[in-house]
Amino acid sequence: MSDTSKTLVDAIRATTELQGDGILFEATDIAQAVIMRLATDSAKEWLELRDTIVMKVIVNAVRHEMRRTIARTDARQQALPLEGFEHVPQFIELDGAWVNLRSATLEQYRRYRTSFEAKLSSYNYARRSEARMKRDKETLREMLRLDRKLAPYFAGNPDMTIGQATELHLADLNTPKAEHNRTIAKSGGSAKRRRT
Repeated sequence: MSDTSKTLVDAIRATTELQGDGILFEATDIAQAVIMRLATDSAKEWLELRDTIVMKVIVNAVRHEMRRTIARTDARQQALPLEGFEHVPQFIELDGAWVNLRSATLEQYRRYRTSFEAKLSSYNYARRSEARMKRDKETLREMLRLDRKLAPYFAGNPDMTIGQATELHLADLNTPKAEHNRTIAKSGGSAKRRRT
């Protein structure tokens, strides 16, 4: 137990012991009494303790919001300017830290994808929402497709980012040959059979 936790627990115990038998009290009553007790015993120690507590609360709120952001992947996030990848998350989590997908390397992306696959495999229990399971499976399919699509651009340059590889891919999509192949495909033909 950290010094902060020990100080807080000791103050809570001391305050609750002062409550008389048969007296109803709520958590906020105890919290206010603990704050008053700590502030009057040592103002400097209380300020340090308060900052530590506030930091822990805010850090937990940040973690919660980042996990929610990753979990609710949809077209509103549109992490990459590519069609068909709306469910790929804007941020990926690596060892308790986050990185914007566009700034991640292929190795970081694959580590996240592997952990996402493991998480998805662990969802074999009845309480799992069908809608959530369907969305997570779609996210995984898009992540696998994105890996296949962008991996060739990382050959010889493992420090390249997903954002840079995406830009190279988009540039390749705008070549005359790619335009020609799309035109033929739209008309129902095969690009290989109808070359001019």
